[in-house]
Amino acid sequence: MSKPYPFTDKLFWLWRQTFPSATPDGDGGRFAPRSKAFLEAVKPARLLFVGDIMRTHRERVPEMSTPVREVFARSHRVYANCEGPVVHRLTESRPLLTVRYGLAREYLERIARSTETPLDRWRFSLANNHAGDFGEEGVRSTMRIMDGTGAIFYGLAGQTLRDVVGDVRFDVQGWTEWENREFEGSPDWRPSTSIASPRRTGASARSEYGYLSDERVFQILTPHWGREFRHFPDGDQLTRMHGWLHDGFDLVVGHHSHVVQPIEVVTSVENRTQIGSYSVGNFLGAQWSWPTRLLGALEVEVETIGENAGRIVRYEMHGWVFRRGKIETLIESTSTLDRESARFEKVLSAAAYP
Repeated sequence: MSKPYPFTDKLFWLWRQTFPSATPDGDGGRFAPRSKAFLEAVKPARLLFVGDIMRTHRERVPEMSTPVREVFARSHRVYANCEGPVVHRLTESRPLLTVRYGLAREYLERIARSTETPLDRWRFSLANNHAGDFGEEGVRSTMRIMDGTGAIFYGLAGQTLRDVVGDVRFDVQGWTEWENREFEGSPDWRPSTSIASPRRTGASARSEYGYLSDERVFQILTPHWGREFRHFPDGDQLTRMHGWLHDGFDLVVGHHSHVVQPIEVVTSVENRTQIGSYSVGNFLGAQWSWPTRLLGALEVEVETIGENAGRIVRYEMHGWVFRRGKIETLIESTSTLDRESARFEKVLSAAAYP
């Protein structure tokens, strides 16, 4: 666990939001294209991963365009990073000079209405550096309010979220590299920060579900990690990502950078496709400049029946943009965004990394 942030990083925040790097340091890793199919789908579970949800000044939720709503509508599960505790019922005006983020239950309900996706399909990670902004009471308030809406949270210390879809169990863990405040001891309500490297759930956990084989337990990790406003992972992130995939995670989807980062695809020794997405960027809030207004939404299909149950069928990193109070696809955007669209493509295109 680290405490934000090195002072030298803060000095360059404004520069990186205006002139972010469009090329990786060194070889940058072996990044994958925005979308790829691996298998013929029979009855796949569709998982959608969006990025940070941070409270804006008035907690406004933008309108979603029809193509964006369609992606949400076909998703069986939506995973997002809840960047701040849910501590009140109605939206309030946040003081301009504060670094604490507190959301409202009403804000979550507005998100559900805007995306036309009921809250019982949402899975919110609390493993981030703002989840503890209001201490223990803030975390417990988040747990109570989410329980009351039907939304599911995960990412607390020692917690693994388990969902069963068809013949496949999805084990989901959250982990944060960063923490804004110190907590005494390791309380169970604390965001999961104390482990240096998450591990996939072991055979002892699987024994509760005897009808599921190892191949039908799909392991997901959502780390809150890396440096802000950087489009490419650093060497430590590359090493960590490769370690997690080697340890057996089928899917790793990161956030915290507030900008979209590339994807890696590998094949395990068991011939299973594994995906590592370094960051899907923002979803709501903290959209001050064009890099933070370009949003990633990773859609992953996992087969749930038959001999390929528990295997990735396909993935796609959707490119969305926040403009004039609306989230829409890059294809829908006007020609004024051609330059930004080209930058988004360059970050995520395999052609940039021969």
